[in-house]
Amino acid sequence: MNEELNGILKSLADGWCEQKALGPLSRFLPGYLSINGLTDGWALCRNALKDVRALHRDRLKPEEVAKLNKAINLIDQMLDF
Repeated sequence: MNEELNGILKSLADGWCEQKALGPLSRFLPGYLSINGLTDGWALCRNALKDVRALHRDRLKPEEVAKLNKAINLIDQMLDF
């Protein structure tokens, strides 16, 4: 896994766990745990990130939205979208 992407995903997970932000975590964790090195796993993670951004944008900090955008873009590059 890309080190930058791994750091972003871990940072999002840690931050939402600390905040007890169950909404974003409920969408994020299934995608995060689906990463298996195959394109299907990455696509599920990408979709989960997009769901968090769309459904919880009003409760996200600007830096969290920036991390989501960066992670989605990195996965798009890996999947050649």
